[in-house]
Amino acid sequence: VPLIEAGLLNSHEIIQLLKKYINPMLDARVDYIVLGCSHYPYLIPQLEKLIPPNITIIDSGAAVAQQTKTLLEEHNLVNTGNSTPVLQFFTNAESDTLQLLLRDHTDRIVIEETKF
Repeated sequence: VPLIEAGLLNSHEIIQLLKKYINPMLDARVDYIVLGCSHYPYLIPQLEKLIPPNITIIDSGAAVAQQTKTLLEEHNLVNTGNSTPVLQFFTNAESDTLQLLLRDHTDRIVIEETKF
């Protein structure tokens, strides 16, 4: 996680770390790899280079998002407006690092540094 938060997604160190964890799974002939951390989807491109195409990567974030939507609907908290949302992120890390990770969405986000 610290390497991901530092934006070192393509570093030699992170590739070696991925291999360390992925190789035993490959040796066990797994069919699926479930990503169990909100940081791990950033590593999907690297994982896809390390695993054969017959192994499915499951991003648990989609299930979390669906459950969040369900809860918002149950409590009548869904925003049905048509305006473009502003996404606010709070971080206790350097905001530049978060900005790097969210670079594809920078037109819609506000990042505030805070100490937790």
